[in-house]
Amino acid sequence: MSDNKICIYFSIKIFAVCMAFCGIIALWCCCFYAFGKDHVIRVAAQSFSTVIIDAGHGGRDGGAVGNSGIKEKDLNLQLSCNLEDVLKLCGIETMMTRKDDSLVCDENDPALKGNIKMTDLKNRLKFAESNDDSVFVSIHMNKFSVEKYKGLQVYYSTNNDASLELAKSIQNNVVQILQKDNTRKVKKANSNIFLLDRIEVPAVLIECGFLSNLEEEQLLCDSRYRAELSLLIADGIIANLNRVGNN
Repeated sequence: MSDNKICIYFSIKIFAVCMAFCGIIALWCCCFYAFGKDHVIRVAAQSFSTVIIDAGHGGRDGGAVGNSGIKEKDLNLQLSCNLEDVLKLCGIETMMTRKDDSLVCDENDPALKGNIKMTDLKNRLKFAESNDDSVFVSIHMNKFSVEKYKGLQVYYSTNNDASLELAKSIQNNVVQILQKDNTRKVKKANSNIFLLDRIEVPAVLIECGFLSNLEEEQLLCDSRYRAELSLLIADGIIANLNRVGNN
């Protein structure tokens, strides 16, 4: 065990989750009951970086819409808040680009007419650039015209070599525990992803699932599933930070 971190191992036998998700206490209860005895939850006593959590979309920009009418922006924020809670409990310093249903700009500013979305993206980029000792994790939901497609997939920025390993750590963690039939691989971001194309700190964008897939949409709308997903994403982030700290 290194001097700059403490690993705490939680081992709990699998059985049905019987507690409703409500606040951080219930989040932990759901996560504990959700995973088998072989899974390790890594807790860092000292963080090596601040984790910036970016809940995609917001305000007038709802993002993708599921068959049930659920909006991507709402699921992004709910999962991002879960992720922040877990990371904080694990000793990781966090910041969020948004904490409510709004874009990262003044949507009512008449001077932004026609430029609200771009201003929002540029402000998220500035947020990351003002915290250069950080990693950037953007939370999104996917949608496609063919319903059969499902599964989490992580995109990574090519502007920082650490982004690829961060993406792999998150993707592998979720696949190994929660989505064992997910064959998706991490994917290099292109210029179509504004933030990852321009950001300089280690950065990933997580498409947490497909709202166009009925089964996965129902899972993403389930608070217990989001609790499980947020814990695994957090664990993947921490594992990556711990590796960086040991190098």
